[in-house]
Amino acid sequence: MKQNISVRTWAHVEWPKEENISQVLMDFEENADREINKHGIISVCAYDGNSLSASMQNKIMEWHEYFMTDDALVRSYLYRGNDAIFPSLSDQDLRDKKVERQLYAKNEQLQAFMKQNLDSVMIVGQNEKVLYINHIFEETFGWSADEILGLNVYELPVATAFSKEKRDRKDQNIKESGSIYKVECTRQTKDGKSIKVLQTCFPFRDEDDQIFAWVVILRDQTERYQAQDLLLQSEKLSIAGELAAGIAHEIRNPVTAIKGFLQLLNADGKNVRTYYFVMASEIERIELILSELLILAKPQLTDYKSNNLIALIKDVITLLDAQANMNSVQIKTICTNDEIYVKCDVNQIKQICINFIKNGIEAMDSGGVLTVKVDQSTNEILLSFIDEGKGIHESIL
Repeated sequence: MKQNISVRTWAHVEWPKEENISQVLMDFEENADREINKHGIISVCAYDGNSLSASMQNKIMEWHEYFMTDDALVRSYLYRGNDAIFPSLSDQDLRDKKVERQLYAKNEQLQAFMKQNLDSVMIVGQNEKVLYINHIFEETFGWSADEILGLNVYELPVATAFSKEKRDRKDQNIKESGSIYKVECTRQTKDGKSIKVLQTCFPFRDEDDQIFAWVVILRDQTERYQAQDLLLQSEKLSIAGELAAGIAHEIRNPVTAIKGFLQLLNADGKNVRTYYFVMASEIERIELILSELLILAKPQLTDYKSNNLIALIKDVITLLDAQANMNSVQIKTICTNDEIYVKCDVNQIKQICINFIKNGIEAMDSGGVLTVKVDQSTNEILLSFIDEGKGIHESIL
């Protein structure tokens, strides 16, 4: 051992036929393996296979690096100890075989990662050509591997066209990210449908730590966005439900007025025009309140147009006045101009205003004044909602 000379050991083991001998034998094998392993020596299992049960053979193979058959010496795949070096192999052979095993294992892991991944996977070479796509990519986007492989990654039909400047900037972002680069984007399917995806890129490196390829994973975000939309719609319906009681109370007032005037009309037809004007005004108010409630509850398409922000705020206050009154809150507006136009989606801005005003009302337990203030400068508009509540406790904030 001191002179680093290879040593082979051979032990011929026999045991009596006893009922508990198998456990004794296993203890012996385990102890023997542990002892000779300290010296870097290997042991070979050469028991008579015809006299052993399959379970006992497996147990024996747990404590031997190799096992011997009539015509072969084979490494035990059940061995529990450290990897041993077979003494007849040269150091270079061992290194080569170790590297070969590592490469094989990595290749197997990589193949399993590609094939079993539930996301779309693509491998891109250093020349920006697509080298591989998995079957999920084909199923998700509709193009086959024959149609995609060999194409430049920036000219794929799944991606929108890139300008050279944008491509260079994207390359720079990927390189600066170090190892993993993530971005949310939109990709196209073969049938023309757009899919929101989370795109993740990370490099393949060789033994010299040089990048030789990139892995691109495209995770379909459709279900996540659908869930978000459902959650938003649920919140809107919840708010609409909370407002319903106040709105019912608010509508009852003009309905009562209309009923009263109808009775007056029936009794006295002299002031028909005056009665008609009041009733028409009250009916318009009912229509406005109901239309605002329907807009809040009904799903709307995003529609950006130039809208008068002040008129929009007044519509929201009309909708929330009833709830404010029920909570002893007065809503006051401060603005320097009756017409301030912004390009926006009406329903989304209204939803924001409703949320802020509702929060302000709920923050004032004993009532008060909620001020909606609009400040306009050259390039921006500041919309403030100021309540007289006690504020949020510092620990909660």
